[in-house]
Amino acid sequence: MAKSLCKYNRHSIASNMGTIHQIISSPKYVCSSCARSASGSEYLCKPSPLPPAACVAKVTALSRDEGVAIAADPKKDTGCAVLDQVINRDKKKSESKEKKRIKKALKRQKKYKKKLEKMIKKQKKMLKKQDQLTKKSQLLDKRVELTKDKIEQQPALMH
Repeated sequence: MAKSLCKYNRHSIASNMGTIHQIISSPKYVCSSCARSASGSEYLCKPSPLPPAACVAKVTALSRDEGVAIAADPKKDTGCAVLDQVINRDKKKSESKEKKRIKKALKRQKKYKKKLEKMIKKQKKMLKKQDQLTKKSQLLDKRVELTKDKIEQQPALMH
């Protein structure tokens, strides 16, 4: 198997310039990872076939949201099957990326909700404890007042 263009370093590019020129002179494939082009798929790390020139001429719009080329009328031209496959694959990739992003956001929301529920539970517990302490404090205040009243009445009895 030939060495892929993606694997060449500066020194090997300089020493193999003739071979590289032959590989890239009439490209039929493009690397979907690094966007390099070559005449054979064995020279690229993730090769995708280039659509025929007639198909490329009919490409009219570029969807900015998805980054996918859209053909003018793919049903009329049967030679554009490769382009249709590339478009469909790119749409599926963007949809799966969107699904992953949504799942990640949902996971963050669930985690935040759980954290809030835990905080609310802790606050309720603290509020309950505070109410109990307030009741105890009120009872103690009543006892102190009763004790004060008794102390005030006893000296009066002794005199």
